[in-house]
Parts: sequence; C-alpha cells; structure tokens
Amino acid sequence: MDEVVLKFGVFRELLTDGAPEMTGRVIEQLVNLLQAKQTNPVLYRPQMIGLVECFHRTWKDCVATFMADEKQNDWSDWTAASAQ
Repeated sequence: MDEVVLKFGVFRELLTDGAPEMTGRVIEQLVNLLQAKQTNPVLYRPQMIGLVECFHRTWKDCVATFMADEKQNDWSDWTAASAQ
C-alpha cells in the first residue's frame, strides 16, 4: 500500500473481478480507511469483468517484460515500475 498510495495517491474506487481475495474483511477495511468505493461487477455486466481482466493481463505482461533478463525472483521489486 505504501508503494502505491504514496506514489500515485489515494484511489477513489477499487474495481475488482469478484475474486475471493478482494472481498474479505481486510480489503473492506482498506476501502473504508481510504474513503473509497469498491465496485464488484454483477454477472450480467461481463464487459466490466473483461476490463479488469484486461488490466490484469497487461500488468502481468509488464512485470514479465521487466523480469525477462533477470535471473532472480525479486518480482515484487518490479511491480511499482510496471504500474507507471
């Protein structure tokens, strides 16, 4: 959270794909702490889920590109760079 919030600012909305990891109490408390809104698209809006999945695919590709020439497992060090 420090890496993202301090660098890019507080988010107003958290758009998720309804994954169980993003619907727990910790995420709910984080959203409340940041006075944000969490949006979980409903099943009849597949274009919303597609938007989230497209972002995830792009972000994963960015991390993979940064790590392509590295012989290490420090992918977490590269996540901030891939979010820019």
